[in-house]
Amino acid sequence: MDLGTLVLAIIPLLVVVDPPASIAFFLTLGSERSTATLRRIAFRACAFATIVLLFFVFCGEALLTYIHVEMYSLQAAGGLLLGLIGVSMLKEGEKPGYEPAIIPSGEQFVHETPVDFSLVPLGMPMLAGPGSISLVILLGTNP
Repeated sequence: MDLGTLVLAIIPLLVVVDPPASIAFFLTLGSERSTATLRRIAFRACAFATIVLLFFVFCGEALLTYIHVEMYSLQAAGGLLLGLIGVSMLKEGEKPGYEPAIIPSGEQFVHETPVDFSLVPLGMPMLAGPGSISLVILLGTNP
């Protein structure tokens, strides 16, 4: 694999994974944690997303064959998904997301133990989501 092919594979993957959105999510949920804990969470999320994406690079075509999904169907669905991601990036304003739950005044929401968000939702579906999975399957079958 030459450098040009590698760049042509990494650029769309970075666009689909959208690291700035993941960083904002990571910093929002990790604001109360120590630096060592944040490093561990970031490492686990990246390792998990890498394992998931590598699995689909090497086994994605066999998995699609097993469940009787043709490659052109995945190309059409993946292209549509990537197109929608591109259109949503062109829109101005706030990105669609979740709305925080409204807690009545006087009540506090406290976790007994901090929730580990490294695997779900940070590792998957934020880093290794449907768009990036379909992209790596397509890149793995069309080198």
